Amino acid sequence: MARTHYEQQQQPLERTLELIAERCSLAQALKSIFHDLCTTGLLSTSLNQNLTLCFCLPAKAHQLHKKGSMVDPETIDRCLRALKPYHGMLLLVDFAELLDCVPPTGARMLWQLVDAYNPLISLQSMASNADLSIEHVYKLVSHLVYWAKATIIYPLCETNVYVIAPDAPLHTKSHLVEKFSTRFAGMSLFEVISDFSLPTSIGHLTTPLQQPARQGILAQMVLWMLQHHLLMQLHTYVQFMPSEDEFGDSASCGHQLRGASDDEGDQDADQDELHDGSMLSMSSQPLPVPVASINHRRDVSEDHSSLASDNIAVQPSSSHKSNFSMTASLSTENCDSIDSMEDEQKLKELLQVFNDADRAAIRRIPASLNVDDLALLVKLYQMGYFKSEHHLEEIMYFENLRRSQLLQLLDKFRDVLIIYETEDPAIASMYNNK
Repeated sequence: MARTHYEQQQQPLERTLELIAERCSLAQALKSIFHDLCTTGLLSTSLNQNLTLCFCLPAKAHQLHKKGSMVDPETIDRCLRALKPYHGMLLLVDFAELLDCVPPTGARMLWQLVDAYNPLISLQSMASNADLSIEHVYKLVSHLVYWAKATIIYPLCETNVYVIAPDAPLHTKSHLVEKFSTRFAGMSLFEVISDFSLPTSIGHLTTPLQQPARQGILAQMVLWMLQHHLLMQLHTYVQFMPSEDEFGDSASCGHQLRGASDDEGDQDADQDELHDGSMLSMSSQPLPVPVASINHRRDVSEDHSSLASDNIAVQPSSSHKSNFSMTASLSTENCDSIDSMEDEQKLKELLQVFNDADRAAIRRIPASLNVDDLALLVKLYQMGYFKSEHHLEEIMYFENLRRSQLLQLLDKFRDVLIIYETEDPAIASMYNNK
């Protein structure tokens, strides 16, 4: 390069630089580095076939998937610090483009993760399938997210609730419209995404009668819209908020008034059913009506008739009574009495967690008389899950609960628990960054 500069001292500077770029491999590498950083923000090159350079400008790289976005390193770090084992990963590029972001020494571990990659399973499951520790998976996923090769999601399932992202680039001249039609022949992006104008779960868009192929196509379309930042997932959060005494008294008066006539009772039953599924159905499959509520709504005369028939069926005749049967009956009554006393003591101990006002509000709920239900409520309350900081999926994961268990508990104690839907802060930080 020095010799070329010496030979071309009498030539214009532009010509000298052109000759240097033609003859010097280092100059060619520097020119390529400058071009890559200006166009894509991604750099992966080798100098002298020996030294590998990898570099990323996230503010530039993330605009490849969402134009106009400004994702700075601090935003990405905030997202990655909130990673949990129940989160999932969604690749934004083809497998062939993944090796550009890692040096040769990290390629083997990356391919282990790629072989186990599945947007339907959690990071913990991927770590197990790839025979990697969860810490290594965190590092690899974080690296892919930083390089705009992947994004964080909750594993795709039919209970996931999605809504159109607030900054979704949806307009008639959007390049995504034609891109979607090319990927899914005969389908319209606006028609498909209109189903998510209001928060909607995947399960509500499918039926058991649909063919598996149709359900698979819907899943692929949801993944495509997530890849292009068109959808945002909403999670259900819980806030413990007992009502005041005056509201509780007015509510009880309302129940007494509703029982005044059969017509009013039927209307209230419909309202109760609507209330039961108003919020919970948006974050899960429709739940079967609890047996307790069915029994509560049965006709009183039906209860008496069934009770009378049961007594007739099991009551022995007077000629067969004996001292033994009377003693057994007394013994059973004593056991039931002891059990009830123990349950009452357990209930009192559990309620000591709450203050007087909250304790009174909980006691008005019929489910508070069930030791198991109250114990689960107290456990989750003490763990801090009812402070609007943990969504249902997180509670399910860390407490090893089924969704049906958790939703039934929220339904039973809905008088003191408020539920609402919003995005996961760990993922939402990647949105609205214009």
